[in-house]
Amino acid sequence: MRSFLSLRYFAFREPSLHKNGERHSVLIQIRRTFHAIIRNNRALPVVISLVLKSTVLFMMFEFAQLWLIALEAPTGFFGFAGALLYAAIGFGGWGAQHLHMASSKRVTATLFLC
Repeated sequence: MRSFLSLRYFAFREPSLHKNGERHSVLIQIRRTFHAIIRNNRALPVVISLVLKSTVLFMMFEFAQLWLIALEAPTGFFGFAGALLYAAIGFGGWGAQHLHMASSKRVTATLFLC
């Protein structure tokens, strides 16, 4: 199903009434985006870290139930573990808002503790 949706995405034609310039396909726009990221030395580390973070979060949420099955946890524990997992997002957001990470020592300490 995903491959079908991906193909439909590339076949999508954006409405062009609001544009006066040249039309570009989605592939050209994606290619230009990648070139802009690769050429900008300051943007590349940010993009790499965001991709890695998204991958780790996806794996964490996707495999959370499988880890509980592998540990042979009781069924009643699944809801509690899921709630803790999603609550960690809220606590992480609160911590990011209130813990000002201006120094590299604080960032290192926080990463070490997590």
